[in-house]
Amino acid sequence: MQERGKSDTHVAGQRKPPTGRTLSEDTASIETETSAPPSTVDLEDPSLYFNRELSWLAFNRRVLNEALDPEVPLLERLKFLAIVSSNLDEFFMIRVAGLKDQIDLGVPDVPPDGLTPEEALDRIKEEVERMTGLATSCFLDDIVPALRREGIFIHTSDDMDEAAREWCASYFTGSVFPILTPLAIDPGHPFPHLLNRSLNLLMALEDPLTRTERIAVVQVPSILPRLVRIASYKHGDHFVFLEDVIAANADALFAGHRVRSRFAFRVTRNADLDIAEDEASDLLKTVEEQVRRRRWGAVVRLEVDRGMPKKQRKMLMRAMHVPARDVYYVDGPMNFADLMSLAALPRRNLKDRPFAPRPVPRLRDDTD
Repeated sequence: MQERGKSDTHVAGQRKPPTGRTLSEDTASIETETSAPPSTVDLEDPSLYFNRELSWLAFNRRVLNEALDPEVPLLERLKFLAIVSSNLDEFFMIRVAGLKDQIDLGVPDVPPDGLTPEEALDRIKEEVERMTGLATSCFLDDIVPALRREGIFIHTSDDMDEAAREWCASYFTGSVFPILTPLAIDPGHPFPHLLNRSLNLLMALEDPLTRTERIAVVQVPSILPRLVRIASYKHGDHFVFLEDVIAANADALFAGHRVRSRFAFRVTRNADLDIAEDEASDLLKTVEEQVRRRRWGAVVRLEVDRGMPKKQRKMLMRAMHVPARDVYYVDGPMNFADLMSLAALPRRNLKDRPFAPRPVPRLRDDTD
């Protein structure tokens, strides 16, 4: 009878040879396997490597997944949308700008992942468009209705009551109009050089007497809050985007002209610092100069309202030397980074529970 607790593959603590083979034959087989040279790995195989830009986008997609998760508190989801948008801005200003610089310089080297800069830009566009569509849908179809149920409203000029429209008109006259500079575009006024990450309105104007059309650009001022709190409502938290306030009162900007259409667009520029330390006589001044230039680099991304007519879109592309690959169509508000102010509302029930660190008793100094 087999002793209790012993396996039938062990005898006196030794391994029992497999059925049909002796122990010496089995040992010889093991020695042969261990002495065989390892299989050769082709380190030039692109499938072994990640593309650094696409890998970064995969990281940002994981951040977006937090915003898409209905189990995450509502204002935290809004915060994640803002982080995703801010991350993408930096990605275009540095990473995409670097790829474009490689193309302009004709750098012949292909990275280990095997993607040329042109191929990487095509893949980036596909992924960013997918990510932007998910973020916009999440905001408009999920987060905004959920905020409304919690008494937080983001209005458009169409869904305000009359008192709110009057309040917005008064706010426009007193706080917005004095700092706006409408820029007409015609043969005597070339297209303006717009600031990096600036949000703008492209307006088509019509002279009611001559029926001629003109184009103007209005830059949404960054010194004012992007989300304007409407004070006329007595209950709940009510907001409107600043560009909607400007668009609703645009007729006041162009005396004698009728505003036929208005569409938002946004510019992202190359902000990658190019510093040759060995050639800089004063490194600090060189860095300061490069930081100032961050606002004026070449355009690396043009975001446009999807409803903008093709004629106006083509005009923007020509004026800023933007190829079709760098144009991104948006179906909702641009620059979700500005939503961070909304995420700061004092609604504790819509946020993560605050984390209160506690000292670990075993790590405390007994002398305290």
